[in-house]
Amino acid sequence: MTAAGTTDTDWGQFATMTMPVFLERFTLHDSWIKDVVVWPYGGQVTLTIGFDLHWNDSVPDGFDTLFLHFDRAYSQRFVLGAWAQQTISDASSQVLSEEERDELLRSAEFDLRAYQGARDKIPHPAYETTLTRTVFSLMNWGLVECLHGSSIRCIVANAGGSQVDLTNMMPPQARGENGA
Repeated sequence: MTAAGTTDTDWGQFATMTMPVFLERFTLHDSWIKDVVVWPYGGQVTLTIGFDLHWNDSVPDGFDTLFLHFDRAYSQRFVLGAWAQQTISDASSQVLSEEERDELLRSAEFDLRAYQGARDKIPHPAYETTLTRTVFSLMNWGLVECLHGSSIRCIVANAGGSQVDLTNMMPPQARGENGA
């Protein structure tokens, strides 16, 4: 099996959940961002996070590297804080309302000339009814923000390379992906 987080990882083999559901079940407090990989070919983003198991005691011992994979990421933003520290103080994730999605059509963030309606393989994010904004607030007042579709995949790995799909640790009705 290829190491998680690499471009060779078959993310389709892992179950999906939503980021709000993940944050209801696990906390990222005192965890830290190790790496962010943006895959522009498919609009995907993967965060590698040092997972603080003190606050996440349901995760098997030693599985302290978390990979959060966003299947469809429309935009990402990084704000550097007052000093170099990547420790997460808080994380939030919320599905955007219809009004918030409509505002994207009027904002300059997404150039409407790039979208050709029904012929597009990737629609304008305003038409994604499960469009979600996730923010990782850092201890240094910096942040990492991702505007994404609802589907994420999350696995943890240990130093030996073994992996556990965190979604499989949850009952299907708790995953937030229509029981998937």
